[in-house]
Amino acid sequence: MKLLLSLKDERIDISQPNDDGKTPFWIACHNGRLGVVKLLLSDPRIDVNQPSDDGRTPLWIAYDRKHYEIMQCILASGKEVNLDVQDNNKGKTIIDIAMKEQSYGIVRMLNSFLINPNQTRFNLRIQLGLTGNTLFLFLFFIFILFLFYILYFILFCFILYYFILYYFILYYFIFYILF
Repeated sequence: MKLLLSLKDERIDISQPNDDGKTPFWIACHNGRLGVVKLLLSDPRIDVNQPSDDGRTPLWIAYDRKHYEIMQCILASGKEVNLDVQDNNKGKTIIDIAMKEQSYGIVRMLNSFLINPNQTRFNLRIQLGLTGNTLFLFLFFIFILFLFYILYFILFCFILYYFILYYFILYYFIFYILF
């Protein structure tokens, strides 16, 4: 799978649905294949809103199969996610179904995404550990900056020490040796 995605060959349609309208991404969400989902989400050709023939999107099927971490990955991916899609069987959205099943944590997450998608993406990325490299680089930069300030302070102290020593010797020379 990684090889196919790394080729970026336009002749390979990784969003090609099967006879039931299910794409490889949809199937990975259905089967709970988190690694495959993350890999496919990194490809710009993946449409996270492409429903199967029964009208259920990958996010919808991930909820239906209780793959909540996959739902979080889809929402955190940065792709446009349409939460208003209704399935063909019941005519309900994912939020309607979650409310009916009293999955209030999921409802809270989805409503939060509707109200402020960027903040929800950011929070989910932290929760999923997808921002670790950025945080590490920031802390590393702060550490390096701190080291430079320490070195600057030490250098300043040495210069000040030699400046005072120089004037002390000069003072000693002028007042004690010449007079």
